[in-house]
Amino acid sequence: MYEYTFSSDKNKHVFTVTFSTSIIQDLVTEEIENSKKKLSIKGFRKGKVPSSKIPNYIYLEALEKVTHAIVEEIIQSIIKKENLTPIGKINYEIINDNSDESKVEPKEKEQFSFKFSLVTKPEIDLSKIDNVQKPIEKPIEVSETELNNFIKSYLEFTYTNKDVYNLSFGKYIIKEDENNNIEELKQSDLYTLNNGTKINLTDDLISDLKLPNIKNVSEFKDYATEILNRNKSQQMLDERVNYLVEEINKIYDFFVPDSALEDIFSSLLNRVKESIKQNNMTLDEYLRSIGKTEYEYTQELYEYSEKKVRFDILLSLLYEELAKKNANNQQKDEIKDEQENNQTKNLDNINPDIIYYTSIYYLIDKVYSNKSELTTNSLETEKEEINDNNTKQ
Repeated sequence: MYEYTFSSDKNKHVFTVTFSTSIIQDLVTEEIENSKKKLSIKGFRKGKVPSSKIPNYIYLEALEKVTHAIVEEIIQSIIKKENLTPIGKINYEIINDNSDESKVEPKEKEQFSFKFSLVTKPEIDLSKIDNVQKPIEKPIEVSETELNNFIKSYLEFTYTNKDVYNLSFGKYIIKEDENNNIEELKQSDLYTLNNGTKINLTDDLISDLKLPNIKNVSEFKDYATEILNRNKSQQMLDERVNYLVEEINKIYDFFVPDSALEDIFSSLLNRVKESIKQNNMTLDEYLRSIGKTEYEYTQELYEYSEKKVRFDILLSLLYEELAKKNANNQQKDEIKDEQENNQTKNLDNINPDIIYYTSIYYLIDKVYSNKSELTTNSLETEKEEINDNNTKQ
C-alpha cells in the first residue's frame, strides 16, 4: 500500500512516505458519490446533480478529507510497525500531492508523498542524576528587619483600608509632644507608615483586627514569622528547581516535542507580560531595565522553555521508575492492569501535579540530602500534601 524511508537522531525520527494516488482517487470518488446524495443545485433535484455540474469545492473538500484520513492511518500503522512511543503531537507535511485546484484527476501511476516527524520517549540512564552536585545554600532565617517590614506593610494596608474593614486606629496613632519625646514607647512596637503616621502595635490593636486565633502582639509576630518562613521556603524550592533544570540539561540531551515547547514558551511569555502589567510597566520599559532587546529576551526564554520541557519529560520518566519501585500492592495491581491494557506508555491518567511534585521532591532529597531511595511512605506523603494543597487553593 505504501513505502517509506526514515532517519533517526537520538529520539527524533523523520519519515518520508509514498503511495499511489489511485488509492486517494478511489476514495475521493466514493466520497463525492456520497456527497451527491445530499447535494442540491438550482435546476436539479436533490441527489440528481450530474458529475459534470458538481462544484469544484466539493471535489477539493473530499480530496482534503480523504488525504488526511489516509495519511493519519499510515502514520499510525508505521508507529505500530516500528514499535515507537511518540510524545507530543505529530505533524505531517505534504511533499507532492500531484493535484491542483483545477479538478484534474491524478493519473493512476503518479505518487503521493508526505513527510512526518515525531519525538519518542527517550531512553536514558537515570543513575546519571547522581552526578548533580549539591550547591551551597544559605539557611532559611527571618531577620528582625524582614519581620518589621512585613508588619509595617500589613499595618499600611490595613490603615489605608480601615474604612472598608470598619476599623478605628485613633487610639493607636501616636502624636509626638512638643519635645518630640516618645521614649516611653517601645521602639520595636512603633511603626511609621509612608504618610508619617506612627502606630503603636499593642495587644488591644491586635484584638481589634480580629485575626483568627491571634490574640496578642507575640502571637501576631509568630504568625508573621511563619508566613515569611513559608515564603522563603517556596523561594528556596523555586531556586532549587531552576538549579536542577540547568543541571539536568547538562547531563541529558534529547529532542523535545515542538508542541510541548510552544506551549511552555507561550505560557512563560504570557506570565512575564502579566507580571510586567501588574508592575505598571510596558514591555519596552522592562526590557530596558534588564538591558536586553526583545529578540534577545525571547530567545533566552525560548531556550529556557526547551530546558524546562526536557526537565519535565525526565520527571515523568523518573516518576515511572519510582512508581514501579515504591508502589504498594494495590498500586502494583493497577500498574499491572495498565500494562495489560497497553496504557503504561503515557501518564495521561495520572494527576500531573502528582508526577511533578513527587519527582521534584525526590530529586531535591537526592541532591540536597544525599538520599538514594524514596520510600513508599514518602511517595504517599507527597500525594497527600499535594491533594491538601489543591484543596486549600
